Amino acid sequence: MGRPITLEELFSANDSELAPAQDLLRYRILLACGSGIAALERLEVIVFSGRYATTGKILGPGLVSRLHLTGNPTAEIPWSCFEEPLDRLIADKAVSTLLSSGALTHAAEGRLPGNSQRNEDESGRRREGLFQLFAGDSRLQRLLPAGQ
Repeated sequence: MGRPITLEELFSANDSELAPAQDLLRYRILLACGSGIAALERLEVIVFSGRYATTGKILGPGLVSRLHLTGNPTAEIPWSCFEEPLDRLIADKAVSTLLSSGALTHAAEGRLPGNSQRNEDESGRRREGLFQLFAGDSRLQRLLPAGQ
């Protein structure tokens, strides 16, 4: 080793010298996913996007085979790859939704809709907002949990 290498090159190479680095990174990615699941207390989908999409196609199957959900250890964990960065897809959809909803006009006039719902669970609102955001975009619909 001792040379610069991209993740895509690392995981697509059939080089025994790279095996320790591959194993270490697989383990670190597995730890990161496990930490995220523990912090969020749930998992809906694993997404590899942007420059990590190609690597995700290589790592996805092995990663989900090693993750098991408490309470449903046999559940299949969905995963997806998007060549376009996911944050860009979501930002584009959010701007489009804001522009078409008139929320920017309401904000400029000082009258934002939804002020009566201040006591509602904030994470629930955010999650519902994402579901509504994703529902109108075929590129993002596969990220929704079944039944949404």
